[in-house]
Amino acid sequence: VARGQVAGCAESLLDCKPYFKRHLVCQTHAILPVVVLDGVEMRFCQQCAKFERLTAFDSGNRQVGLL
Repeated sequence: VARGQVAGCAESLLDCKPYFKRHLVCQTHAILPVVVLDGVEMRFCQQCAKFERLTAFDSGNRQVGLL
């Protein structure tokens, strides 16, 4: 059964949308404001399509701050 990249996530990726399968993240963890990966607070960036450190985000945005 295909699973997301968040340790302990029991949500299967088999029935989810292609976007989530492609990036190995379940919809639940993709929209959470904080996910802890290897002891680091992170959030899924919709622009980068990967988990980034929480400090890289501006406020509650779903994408990292642009330089």
